[in-house]
Order: sequence, then C-alpha cells, then structure tokens
Amino acid sequence: MNKYSKIRVSVRGICIIEDKMLFQTDLNDKVPVYATLGGELEPGEKMEERLKLEFMEEAGTEIEILKYLFVIENFLIYNDQPIHSLEHYFLIKLPSEELTSRESHLSFHWLPVKEIPKFNIKPKALKDVILKGELEDVRHFIAE
Repeated sequence: MNKYSKIRVSVRGICIIEDKMLFQTDLNDKVPVYATLGGELEPGEKMEERLKLEFMEEAGTEIEILKYLFVIENFLIYNDQPIHSLEHYFLIKLPSEELTSRESHLSFHWLPVKEIPKFNIKPKALKDVILKGELEDVRHFIAE
C-alpha cells in the first residue's frame, strides 16, 4: 500500500539581491531549516496569485513574478507524516530587502549565495541547483 495519502502542491519564490538569497526558518524547529517563502496551493487558485498572496500574508510585501523556474517533486517525512509534494519555483523581485515577518513563528534571512553550503537548505535538490548555478534551467527534479 502507498504510504502517501495525497499530493501537496505548493508555490515558492526565489529572490536574489546582490548575491544574497532570501530564505525563511520556522522558529519552532529544533534545528534551523532554511526554505524559500511560499505556501500550499488551494483548489481553483492560480499559482502566481497564491505566491503573491503568501508574500503579502507572511511578509507584508508585494512581489513581481519574473518567470517560472522549475518544479521539485519531493518525498519526505514531516512531523512523522509521509508527504509527497510538488513545489513550483518562481524567480521573483521584491521592492525592498527590508522584510518583517507577519507570522511570529517565521524568521527571514538573506544568505550569501557563496555560503549556501554552510546552511541546512531544504529541499536538498534546491540547494544542489543553487550550488551548480543552474537556478534558471527549467527542469523537473525528484528529491527522495
């Protein structure tokens, strides 16, 4: 029997300003995990609309979506639950680097791209793409 009960579809924004990339961490995590901002797509929503809404909800900012980048198909365990997700990534532009979290459990970080190897970035496939300098190559990745 398949241990995955559903597929979670989400949208994520990648923003790089002056060789620094935007990530968030959940302050409730025992070990910091760096992820891009975004959220789960609801039935009937368009991906770009959801991504704009997530940035407004989480950071109180508008974004400009520059282009679709890639999708990562992810198989993971989170809170002891198996999750199968499709994470769609977009290159975005922010009006400012100054961001304040509107959610008390989230913290934002501008990480120097050169220092990405030092950080626990998830999914790992995203970290690999950043390190190879292949962010703008549209592809389908599978992370298990």
